[in-house]
This record gives sequence, structure tokens and C-alpha cells, in this order.
Amino acid sequence: MKAKERKKLCIVMMGLPARGKSTHAGKILENLSKENLNVEVFNNGDLRRKYIKENTSSYEFYDPDNIVSARIREEIASINVLSAKEYLNGKGDIAIIDAANVSRNRRRSIIEELSDYNILFI
Repeated sequence: MKAKERKKLCIVMMGLPARGKSTHAGKILENLSKENLNVEVFNNGDLRRKYIKENTSSYEFYDPDNIVSARIREEIASINVLSAKEYLNGKGDIAIIDAANVSRNRRRSIIEELSDYNILFI
């Protein structure tokens, strides 16, 4: 009899900026990696800093009325979710999406995109 294959997992961090999400994501990665699981963190901030050269830490960039910035933030979030999905479709056992994910729309889109996987919101 074949051993039951476990379903892959996506851990989605949630919370306001500077509240320890990345620290916790790193600790989760560290501890699960010790169990010989393939775990990777997908951080929206890292991706944003990689692709956008101007300063994105200003209030204006996060102003909900700034349609251009909102579109950029959603695009980055989408790229990160798709990267996590690709990882889970391949060698990954657990993907950790490290971002604020505070809006219902963002969480709903994550659930829809990753519906083939178990999802744990923290």
C-alpha cells in the first residue's frame, strides 16, 4: 500500500506593517526546514524593492486613493501568489506568503488562486 501523499500547504501571513510577520515567517521556514520539508517565503516587500527603484515606503504609495500605486501593489501581490503556486506545483511542500494581506479582496483572490492547496492564514 502506498503511503498517503500529503496535500501541500500555503501559509498566508496577515497583519499591519511592522508587526512581525516577516520575523514569524522566517521562524516558520527555519523550523519546518528542519523537518526536511521544502519551504520557501514569498515576500511582497522584497519583490516590490526588486522591481521598483523609487522609494515605495512613503504614505503616498500606500494611499488607497492612489490608483496607480494600488494597481502596482496588486500586481506585485499577484506575481507573488503565482510564484508560490508554481513552487507548490513543483518541488515545494509549503509556501509562505509574507505580506499584509489585510483586505478581504486580497484574501479572497489568494483563496481562489490557491484552491488546490490547504491554506492557513496567520
